[in-house]
Amino acid sequence: ADYVEETLNGWGIGRGDRVAMVVPDRPEMAVAFLTVAGCATPAPLNPEYTASEFERYLSNIRATALIVAEGSDTAARPVAEGLGLTLIELTVESRSPAGVFKLSGGHRAAANQPGPAQAADIALVLPTSGTTSKPKIVPLCNARMTDMAHKNARAYNLDSSDQCVNIMPLSYHHGLNAALVLPLSAGCSVVLPPFFDADEFFGTLQAFSPTWYSAGPTHHEAIASRAAKFEDVIAGCQIRFIRSGAGRLSKDVIGALENAFNVLVIERYGMTETHGTLTSNPLPPGKRKPGTVGVPAGSEVRIVDQEGKFLAQGEAGEIVVRGPCVFGGYENDPKANEDAFFDDWFRTGDEGVFDDDGYLTLTGRVKETINRGGEKVNPSEVDLALMDHAEILEAATFPIPHRTLGEEVAAAVVKETGSKLTDQDLTRFLLNQLAGFKIPRRFIFVDAIPKTETGKVQRYKLAETLGVGGDTAPVRGPDPSRDASPLEARLCGIWKRILKLDRVGLNDNFFLLGGDSLQAVDLFLEIEQVLKRRLPVAALFEAGTVAEMAKLIDDGEAQGCMVAIQPAGSSGGARPPFFCVHGNGGDVIGFYNLAKHLGPVQPFYGIQSLGWDGKTVPFTRTADMAAHYTAELRKVQPRGPYYLGGYSFGGRIAVYMANMLKAAGEEVALLALLDPDSPVGRAYATWGQWFELHGSPSGTKRIGEVLRFTWFRTRKAYDKFYQHLRRAVLFPIWNIYRATGRP
Repeated sequence: ADYVEETLNGWGIGRGDRVAMVVPDRPEMAVAFLTVAGCATPAPLNPEYTASEFERYLSNIRATALIVAEGSDTAARPVAEGLGLTLIELTVESRSPAGVFKLSGGHRAAANQPGPAQAADIALVLPTSGTTSKPKIVPLCNARMTDMAHKNARAYNLDSSDQCVNIMPLSYHHGLNAALVLPLSAGCSVVLPPFFDADEFFGTLQAFSPTWYSAGPTHHEAIASRAAKFEDVIAGCQIRFIRSGAGRLSKDVIGALENAFNVLVIERYGMTETHGTLTSNPLPPGKRKPGTVGVPAGSEVRIVDQEGKFLAQGEAGEIVVRGPCVFGGYENDPKANEDAFFDDWFRTGDEGVFDDDGYLTLTGRVKETINRGGEKVNPSEVDLALMDHAEILEAATFPIPHRTLGEEVAAAVVKETGSKLTDQDLTRFLLNQLAGFKIPRRFIFVDAIPKTETGKVQRYKLAETLGVGGDTAPVRGPDPSRDASPLEARLCGIWKRILKLDRVGLNDNFFLLGGDSLQAVDLFLEIEQVLKRRLPVAALFEAGTVAEMAKLIDDGEAQGCMVAIQPAGSSGGARPPFFCVHGNGGDVIGFYNLAKHLGPVQPFYGIQSLGWDGKTVPFTRTADMAAHYTAELRKVQPRGPYYLGGYSFGGRIAVYMANMLKAAGEEVALLALLDPDSPVGRAYATWGQWFELHGSPSGTKRIGEVLRFTWFRTRKAYDKFYQHLRRAVLFPIWNIYRATGRP
């Protein structure tokens, strides 16, 4: 903290100056937030924002500087330079303890207000979605934020023996306040995984023995769905309660978590504007009511009707609050403040009802902001992005119910006459304009958007008016006039079983529905078993919806080796594509997260092995694979420089390909080997080499095919074995190794 204060003050940055932060969710981000707050005003931003979003937010928060991770390729960099902000690089040196970093990039200057932050200073500035395209800026006070943290810590009986796992994004209030400032205020330690993965979460439980964690509905759902696989880890863990926030949690998920961990799930309710918790269920011996968000936690909370009249218990209306927890108002936005306050009461925009015991139940939304599992979406912002499309006349974004997220994003769209726009076209169009969580999961094409007599769109009523019932809506095709075909209906049933959803629409994208690579393997195994049609798992990149997949199955075309995971079209083709070769499994579905991590501006092609469709004859020699893959690669990119990669066994193939390209006089600008075997040969023979030596050519091909598809079918068993191996052997060995103090 002393280092950060001295460094920023020396660059002319002090109390009251806004320092935006775009740093991945790692310990250094947490420490950077805390230490910057100790001498200036941090403004964390979501790293997933696009350039246009960064420009809007950086301008509105009036940032003077931007902190980015060294070497990060965030779109915030050029935006900050264009706005004239001081660009500060955060560097983590090799062998540094968790959270320790260096700052560079500033210029010598005198700070107007040097020294440590004071109680009345603004501790944090967060942009939040409003009812207009302009984000509302929420300033939070040091004194109020720390006071709320201490009150919550006492309510949860936290002390220095406790340890919290923070799996929430550090660009949102929940991750910053509820799972960082709150535990630290009680002397707890905090574990910060670099990303959230449900399976890795259980490894964290075993490695660190935390006593509680706080998360939103999406994370709780994922953890509950994996709990049965990690019963031995749960049996030995130290979790004493689970905290839920950022949206309503279904009773099914609550029951699953409590049965698995044998502890209580504490539901609570709060907002950024109230510095955190407004109501909460108490820990024992207090009375907890599942399905409610508990009783007021130190602030006055009431229910009012549309005219602002207070309602009695049992009557539903808008939730309002007053007290020291409430912020002082939105910055430079008198209209928003006029709408948000009456007398000294703050209108939350949420709808609820108190029961006879004084426990609050959330029943819906009054304001237009969509709460998608804790991610706040401004519908006007999505409307404007849609209206940028030349074939759209009008658009209205609105919430629809969702079983686990609480609310999902949908949009009603009026197209130009004769336009053939589809859901997929609009999704691809929005990828470069909006962060992924803001993109509507359902588009409803209409002749006109319903409005009131005064010409206003009542977004919260659109789902009902248009007959869009969220998870329970009937499955419809891309054309509202037709029902799903028999094949599409069967595929919808398979998708619902694998993804554990009540509803899957024909144009819902597998990955946007929350699907992952393991579920993709399950999906295609079931498709092969039920429909007797073998497809490569990576077909999800080209046929990512039920409608597209049904067409692929109907067409019956053989599958090639080049898979456009993130084609040049989705990024404008600004960069040369990266080509990555499959590993031993032959498929490239596992590259999805890598492509997403590199961002939408990086075209990414996976190279999968042939033969997945049961029609194309697979190769049996590495050199033949490399020659074919190189020829197909040059169809996509005729001339270099080429950027190649290969995972595991694919690293060896990538080396062959690089040599072939160089021999043809082309430049290979990058050769990335990801967890490879030796690219220069082994002292022993592979199974394929052994069969080539000892089996007939026809026998070799058949045995290789059987082995490969047997591996595909038994991957789930392998994954389960690996999880047990990791928990029983690898984690203990790692803990011993780490205890030696070695890097």
